[in-house]
Amino acid sequence: SKTAGKVKFNARIPTAVAEELRDCVVALYSTRGLTIDALTAMALEHELERLKKEHNAGRDFRKRVHDPKPGRPLL
Repeated sequence: SKTAGKVKFNARIPTAVAEELRDCVVALYSTRGLTIDALTAMALEHELERLKKEHNAGRDFRKRVHDPKPGRPLL
């Protein structure tokens, strides 16, 4: 990961995704020591890298000036 520190991060995800995530972690924990935290962090890091390449020429996004609002966006 990018930093040694960790922060609690809550997000609502589809039930089916959560169930598959749990199944994967249980199946791989004994051989790989995989945890929900580790798999979630790896998936988010992978997706952030993809989004940077697709939308920001591979560069980090600029630092935010405020935190995003929680909940669903108003469209």
